[in-house]
Amino acid sequence: TDVDTLAGGGALVQARFLVADLRRPAASRLEIEHMALNDGGTVAAVEDGEVGLVGVDATITTWPLPLVMHDSLHLEVNDPDVDVDPADTDTLVIDVFEGGEQGPVDQVETLRAVETGPSSGIFSASVAIAYADPVSASGVVETAPRRQVELCFDDSLDAGGVTTRRCTVLAVPAHDGRLSTTVVAEPGDTLWFRLVDPDLNRQPAQVDTATIHVVAPVTADSHTATLIEIGPSDSVFFGH
Repeated sequence: TDVDTLAGGGALVQARFLVADLRRPAASRLEIEHMALNDGGTVAAVEDGEVGLVGVDATITTWPLPLVMHDSLHLEVNDPDVDVDPADTDTLVIDVFEGGEQGPVDQVETLRAVETGPSSGIFSASVAIAYADPVSASGVVETAPRRQVELCFDDSLDAGGVTTRRCTVLAVPAHDGRLSTTVVAEPGDTLWFRLVDPDLNRQPAQVDTATIHVVAPVTADSHTATLIEIGPSDSVFFGH
C-alpha cells in the first residue's frame, strides 16, 4: 500500500513471489544383509542413489587347544553369507599351512568345510594331526613340536561390504622331558634310566625309542643308552 498506517482491518504489506518446482538428485545409503543384487555382484549400481551390499563378519573356532599330536583338529566357521542355497548344504574352502614358527611354509592342505545343515551358516571340518615330515596334499597335517599350523579362508562379504582374508595361527606345543636315574649306585652296579617325554612319541601305534648320552664328569668317560617306550603312546621310556 501507499500508506504506513492502518486503522481497522486491511493489508499493510503485500508481497508477491514466483515459485518453481526445482528438483535436485539426492542419494541415501541403504544396507541390506544377505541379498543377491546386481546379478550376484558386490559392486553397487549407482543411479540417483546407491544400494550397498554388506554381509556379516565370519568367525572361526578350533579345538582342541593346544593342538594334540596324533589327534584330529576340528574347526567351525560361522558365516551366514556363504549360505547360498537355503534348501541344501553349502561348502567353504579352507587353506591349511604348516611350517616353522619363523617360516617358511612346508606343507599346504585344502579342506572343504561342509555346512552343518541347510541354511545354518555354520561350516565344519576336521583333519588328522600326525607327527611326521610335512608332505603337501596328503590329507593329513604332518607337523612336530615347536611348529605352527595356520588356517585361512576368504570372508567373501564382510560387514564393510568387501572380501576379507581371515586367518588363525595355532602353535604346536613342546613338552619338557623329565629324566630320572638310579639314586644310589656303586662301582659295578647298573644304572637304570626313566625318561618321560611326549614329544618323543612319534608313532602312536608302535613302541618308540629314545637315546641318552651319559658322561662321567671326572674321567670324561661317556656311554650311549637306548631307552625303550613301555608301551605304544605311553611316552615313558626305560632302559640302562
